[in-house]
Amino acid sequence: MSDMHQCPQQFSSTLAEFVEQHVTPNLLPEEGVAAFHKGLVLYLNSNDATYILRKMGETVRFRRGIDETIYSTNEGVGFKASDNFPAWWIHFLIFHGYKFNPNDRFNKLINDIPTHFFSSPGPSITNRRSGTINSYGYHVAHIYNVKDGNINYLNYSKQEMIKRFVRNIHPLNYFYIAKGQWRKYGETKEMRSFFVNLFSHKYRDVWDKFIKLSRPTETEENELIYKDSYALFHYVYSTQSNTDGFAPSGRFILVENVPTMMIDVIWTGYGWKPWQYESDMDQLAQIPGSKVRFNLLKEGEQKYCVEMNLKQWKETMKQQMGKPSWTTYKGFLSPLTKKRNGQYTETFQPK
Repeated sequence: MSDMHQCPQQFSSTLAEFVEQHVTPNLLPEEGVAAFHKGLVLYLNSNDATYILRKMGETVRFRRGIDETIYSTNEGVGFKASDNFPAWWIHFLIFHGYKFNPNDRFNKLINDIPTHFFSSPGPSITNRRSGTINSYGYHVAHIYNVKDGNINYLNYSKQEMIKRFVRNIHPLNYFYIAKGQWRKYGETKEMRSFFVNLFSHKYRDVWDKFIKLSRPTETEENELIYKDSYALFHYVYSTQSNTDGFAPSGRFILVENVPTMMIDVIWTGYGWKPWQYESDMDQLAQIPGSKVRFNLLKEGEQKYCVEMNLKQWKETMKQQMGKPSWTTYKGFLSPLTKKRNGQYTETFQPK
């Protein structure tokens, strides 16, 4: 059994160089991805399929022997709720040559794949947890969102269930970056587009079939159109930052002679929902009179901007600053807009 490539503890160069040196050795073989996809399609067409969807709302992650809840839609389609653990294991199994034939092996995979970080695989999976890609220093990020704010699963159609299931577990929907500052980089259009371009060529025999099942929206397709400049995206993290932590994310420019930290926020299924960092506030504190401006982008265009000075910013975040995310990671993922009927809108939260 060959080992995976260890992610470096620090890096500062182009995205293309990081992928060539540190991701390519861990990419899955084309034949393994094709076999997985074939088994998945057969499973989707079976009458007794139980899907694995990312945990949402009040659902509880399936954990063998502790909480084995199977949820069901109004159409009678069942699913287990999960965290990101299935993606780690599916990568591990394909990387090490797990065989998906005969056909019933895929049923066993879905039954036995761990869906909770603190759970173990079922009997058909005997490999050690320590071998997953996460243990080699990588975070598994997703190209297309696995959640979109709509938690009313009872009304999901079967097609919607298939889309969410495929996005959650299909190896062509996840890519690998360093754990260091993954929250900062994992949703950038540069990185996601880079891997769309890479995978659509490397796995071209499967890619279009995957796209039909994962059903990207028009907004997602437009956002992830690849540009050659993305290969030169400056990717930097270091041992100075917490493994799951943050570095200052803004860039200062003068706006009417006022130093302003500019932070771009791309519209996703969660609306405009930027990570807001204590480290960014510290930067503002060092420059008297400075401001922060969140540039709210949608479909490639700036729709709005939200601008605050340091005092105003801290006032808006005072409730979040006492929460575990802030005290542990010095940041908080905070939506700027309201939800209506389970969907995020362009209506802003009250100040």
